[in-house]
Amino acid sequence: MASQDPNIRFINAVINWLSIFPDSRVQIDADYLNLTDPSIIIEVLKTLIGSDFEVDSSAEVKDEENDGSLVINSDIEVYETIFVGLKSYFKSKLFSRKKLYNYVGMLKYEELKNGDLYALNILCFILLEVGLHSFKSSISISIISELNEDDQKELKNVMYDENDLFGKNLMLTQRLSALELENLKLKESFKKIEQEQKTAHKHFEINENEKHGIQLEYEKALHDKDLELEKLKYQLSVFKNSNNDLKQDNLQLKNDLEDIGKFKSQLNRKKHNYTTESTITHNSNGEKSIASDELKWEYNILSSWLNRLYASKKAR
Repeated sequence: MASQDPNIRFINAVINWLSIFPDSRVQIDADYLNLTDPSIIIEVLKTLIGSDFEVDSSAEVKDEENDGSLVINSDIEVYETIFVGLKSYFKSKLFSRKKLYNYVGMLKYEELKNGDLYALNILCFILLEVGLHSFKSSISISIISELNEDDQKELKNVMYDENDLFGKNLMLTQRLSALELENLKLKESFKKIEQEQKTAHKHFEINENEKHGIQLEYEKALHDKDLELEKLKYQLSVFKNSNNDLKQDNLQLKNDLEDIGKFKSQLNRKKHNYTTESTITHNSNGEKSIASDELKWEYNILSSWLNRLYASKKAR
């Protein structure tokens, strides 16, 4: 339950106390934010003080400085009207309550409007002080006895604490709780930022790894191209050397062909002479005829070899 929360235990005790008053608009265990309604605050003060407490807190007032048209007062302006009127009332009735004046001075209207627990605790101190030290205080005190034990303890801590140690302690505790809550929010924000930084760093590392991988692929491709270029250069060099060799071979072949052509021409002349001479020798001398056959056979072999050599070189 909300009343078990130590930050609003005193607030709930005051709400339950106010709910017992006759014709009270405050309901038992009501949402404590209801107390921020200016109209409820005025009715509660009238219940605690009496009908002679009057506050002009109408929502619509005339704008005297301009054209006299009606304008809407903000809640903060109404709060100021209420609590300035409350201090004036107590001073006029000679209710000298330093604690009350201190609490009214501590009340921040903007925080009250926003439902700040610190401001709500101060408002409850004000309401309790008014109830305990006004003309109707006997009724307020008697109603406290109708509360449960826990609520009575919360209110009596204030009733019997003239030095306001309980109130100061409660205020400090409330401020500490607010600071702890703010610190928790800051820690959560810090964790969120830290997580975002880790995520960003992780993405950065991934991008760096991708960049490094691309760089390695580029360097490998460049290396492969360099090797391919070196290979092509080597092949070109081999082709140049082969071309030079072919040129030398062609030149040598040309010279050989010229020499063979000359030799063949000479050989043909010798063959003609040899044939004539062989015929004469065969008719006159049998032994010379045998020798001429052997020479003819050798000539035919040599001629056949020269023809094959000539054809082979010509084909090249």
